[in-house]
Amino acid sequence: MLPSGEAQECAGRVFRRMMVYTLVEADGVGVDCYLETFDSRNPNFYRRLGFSAVGSHAEPITGATPPQPDPPLSI
Repeated sequence: MLPSGEAQECAGRVFRRMMVYTLVEADGVGVDCYLETFDSRNPNFYRRLGFSAVGSHAEPITGATPPQPDPPLSI
């Protein structure tokens, strides 16, 4: 059984709060952070947290390449 949309939204909010807390702590002690993802939903989420793509590579076992974030919207 898949979680309902409401449960997924709640989980997303909890994850975002944990990420923000961790990033604030890391900034406070001067630790760099990086992410790796192969889920196409993640790049835009991480970009909203202040991350940007600086490189990419193929996953060594499957050869999968990471998804790229959507370009910024211009109005």
